[in-house]
Amino acid sequence: MVARALREWLAQLGTKTLYIEPGSPWENGYCESFNGKLRDECLRLEIFYSLKEAQVVIGAWRDHYNRVLPHSSLGYRPPAPVTLEAVTQQLPTPTIMQQALNVPGSKSRSGHPGLNVVHACWHPAMQERLRPHPIDGALPRERLTDLSRKGTDTEEALEAVLKGVEEKLPEQISFRDKYGDQRREVRVRWWLEPGTPLRAAALIEEAKRDQLPETPLPPGALLGSSPDKPCFFGHYWMKGEPVLMSPKAVCVDWSVAAGGALVAYRFDGEPTGSLLPTNR
Repeated sequence: MVARALREWLAQLGTKTLYIEPGSPWENGYCESFNGKLRDECLRLEIFYSLKEAQVVIGAWRDHYNRVLPHSSLGYRPPAPVTLEAVTQQLPTPTIMQQALNVPGSKSRSGHPGLNVVHACWHPAMQERLRPHPIDGALPRERLTDLSRKGTDTEEALEAVLKGVEEKLPEQISFRDKYGDQRREVRVRWWLEPGTPLRAAALIEEAKRDQLPETPLPPGALLGSSPDKPCFFGHYWMKGEPVLMSPKAVCVDWSVAAGGALVAYRFDGEPTGSLLPTNR
């Protein structure tokens, strides 16, 4: 049915199809190459919690692939280069943004103590693994693909920084996530103080929390005492009434793409450990 619908749609667009011999993917090298890049550079690096999120993330990757990424077959030019060069030149580079936010390796250019900003988890040990690899303060997409090879130290570091800390559950304990998949690992609220038990630290539906034991987490699983500056992050699709994660941690992702709240925090230079609930 999918193939038939696709043929009908292509016919409406006036696009002809080119068939290959069954079992001969090498005859369709362009598509196979693109599928591999989409899988390795986008799909396997993300967890989509809604159709809308998938549309936005894949759409952004597609635009970069078509408008920015150099293609060797085109003389290292993108297929449809961005023409608004004056606009793109005005956008801040990652290096400038990092300096303004005073992230590791940069000096604050403002009078306040500075911020830590990360996608999912501020993990100093994992960040050290990645520190030798950025170019001008950023990781190019091509290098990011190499660093995310399965089983490497850098892949583990990227998983932690971009998706959060995950801990194995005790034997004989598992739960089903919202997709129905059996899970034997659970992400934890890394911003909590060391000593918080698994049941309280797990990022899990409240109805399933009682399935988890009150066992302590291993050393290093919770990093609440690590950030030396107030830390801001996203990623987690929080639900309910927006709150501070801790006096030094703020999550600004409260599922706006799924009907949740669009949130922000007004930072007034509060020192570490003194973020104000009234500023959210």
